[in-house]
Amino acid sequence: MKHPETTVQELTGGRALIRLGPAPLAGDTKLGETLPAYRELAGFLEPWLLPFTRSDTWDGYSEEETRHWWRRFLEPPPTPISDPRDG
Repeated sequence: MKHPETTVQELTGGRALIRLGPAPLAGDTKLGETLPAYRELAGFLEPWLLPFTRSDTWDGYSEEETRHWWRRFLEPPPTPISDPRDG
C-alpha cells in the first residue's frame, strides 16, 4: 500500500488492520474527489472480491448500473461533470 495516508497494522492470527486516513470519506466526484486510497485497496483486494449477485436491493437499477456500483473503486473514476451554473 503506497498511499501516504494508508497504514497497515499487523494483528494476531494473520490478520491486519488497514486504515485509509483519519476518517472515512464519501468522495464527491463532482469536486474531483476520486478516493485514491480506496481505489488502491480495492485493487489489492480484487482477487477476493465475490461475484456480484442481484437481489431485491437493486430493483429499479439496470445490470450495468449495479455492476458499476459493485466495482466502483476498480474502474477509472468518472469524468467530472461540469455544471453550467458554475460559471
